Amino acid sequence: MQKTVLVVDPDCAGLREITKLWHDQPWQTITTNTLEEAIDLLDEKVIDMIVTVEDLGWLSGYEFLRLTHHRYPRMVRILVTNDSSTSSLNSFSSCFHAEDHFHLVTSKPYYRDSMTEIVREMFGLEDHASFQSTGRSNYRF
Repeated sequence: MQKTVLVVDPDCAGLREITKLWHDQPWQTITTNTLEEAIDLLDEKVIDMIVTVEDLGWLSGYEFLRLTHHRYPRMVRILVTNDSSTSSLNSFSSCFHAEDHFHLVTSKPYYRDSMTEIVREMFGLEDHASFQSTGRSNYRF
């Protein structure tokens, strides 16, 4: 059965970028630029992974992942920040690790952090050692 990834990002250019990146990958990509549509999609479809940005408008990406964790505990959750600084990414460390709301924090733009490699590794489609050796600034908890 093919895996499904839901990408939530109010930035339509970011959604076009990720759709282009993943057009030939072995998973289905569903994108939305609204939190409301994302919530509806979670009720309608089987989603294996959520990739969401931190700034979603009336609810933060952190809060959205926290809520989805309680309703869909087996779903892989990835938070994408707009700030790639180490201090910004580390600021999520204690919050998420304590409650296990997510699996990874990375930063935009999508192509720079090689989201394709991240998703492949999270789905077990890539050798873990090669993922670790890329030297990317991704934070796993």
